[in-house]
Parts: sequence; structure tokens; C-alpha cells
Amino acid sequence: MTPISQLKFTLIGKISKISGYKGEVIIVLEPDIFEIPKTELVFIEIDKLPVPFFISTIKQIKPDAYIVKFSDIDNEYDAENIVKRNVLSENIKTTIAEKEKQQGLENYKIFNKGTEIGTFLNLINIPSNPLIEILTPNNKTLTIPLNENLIESVNEQKKHLNMKLPEGLLELNISK
Repeated sequence: MTPISQLKFTLIGKISKISGYKGEVIIVLEPDIFEIPKTELVFIEIDKLPVPFFISTIKQIKPDAYIVKFSDIDNEYDAENIVKRNVLSENIKTTIAEKEKQQGLENYKIFNKGTEIGTFLNLINIPSNPLIEILTPNNKTLTIPLNENLIESVNEQKKHLNMKLPEGLLELNISK
């Protein structure tokens, strides 16, 4: 696990106010953020440091606002202590720049040791472990890590990404 001091964060929004009396708060997103990441962990900036908070429940109330309940905040008093604070996330697929990065792989054919395994479908940018979804020639979905140590070469003209995946990884990850 990567220490918090080495993580890179994206400002995703700000806690605007309390919602109810059970510790729920409203988070308003930054203009270039499309959604709160589908993760159970976000960071709230307290004394200029990112402090991890686990999300219990989340409900979208506007295109740019969510009601969020954090695991360790159960009352109005605790919730009041985090109002007006920045909400951060590890750099994941939520910003315009990340969407452009994903489009950079659009239409790429993915190869493993020179053999085509499919076409790029989607980037799943999980903190510290980005994944790519691949559509195989027989219309099955395959998920593999997008790790620079596994990439052998990239041919931008042909739109080919050649990887060297560990034995057995393809068989483990294919959807049925």
C-alpha cells in the first residue's frame, strides 16, 4: 500500500453543508469533475493534510451535488467539523484530462506477446492499480492491469498496444 504522503490527489469538491441529523453532508463537485469516484474511500483536507474517510452511503441530488454519509460521522456535531472542507480523491478517471487520456487508447488493438487478445473497451482507473477492459474477438470482456512493466511496445500509427502478461492472467479474468 502506498503511503498517503506519496499519493497524488485530485480536488473533487467541497463539503457545503450538513444534511439531516445523522451526520450526512452535501458535497458540491468542482466544475471539471463529473461524479464522485466509485470508491469507498475519499480524503478530506484537514489542517492541509488529506485524511481518509470511508463512504457508507452516497446519493446524487443534482448533477454536481451528492449527499454523503461517512462511516465515522454519526451526528450533526461531527459533521459540522468537516463542513467547508475540500474533498480529495486519488487521481482516478473523473476529470476531463482523464477522459481525454482514456480516448487516447480508443480503437487500440491489444496484443499479448504478439498475439491479438482484443480491442480496448474502457479504462478503469483504480487508485494505484489502473485496469483496462478489452473486448475479445468472441465478444467476451477481459480485464487486465495497465502497468508500465507489462507494456512491451506501443505503435501509435497502427494503434497497437503490445503487452507481456504473466502466464494464466488471461484465463483468470475473462467474463463468461
